[in-house]
Amino acid sequence: MTLLASYLMFAVSGPVIWLLAVAFVLAGVGIGCAETAEHAAVAAFAPQEIRGSAFGLLATVQAIGNVAASHHQSPRGIHLFRMADRRLLWNGRTTSRW
Repeated sequence: MTLLASYLMFAVSGPVIWLLAVAFVLAGVGIGCAETAEHAAVAAFAPQEIRGSAFGLLATVQAIGNVAASHHQSPRGIHLFRMADRRLLWNGRTTSRW
């Protein structure tokens, strides 16, 4: 419910700083509750002998979702990150010029 409220606040807030701050706090509470429930579910339902692998699978799925979401928001973000990696390997150090 807090995530829904925060997304609605993001949609209607405009450039009102205090309203954006409240929306971010609500989003943080909602994400904290959701991630806690996910970890509790893995701990409760995964057999003890593969519980570590189950947590690793959960983390992998979340990481793939995070990359997909960040790429959707900023298609150049991943591209620039890859360019920075190549420059680091090629120059042996990072450079500020592109």
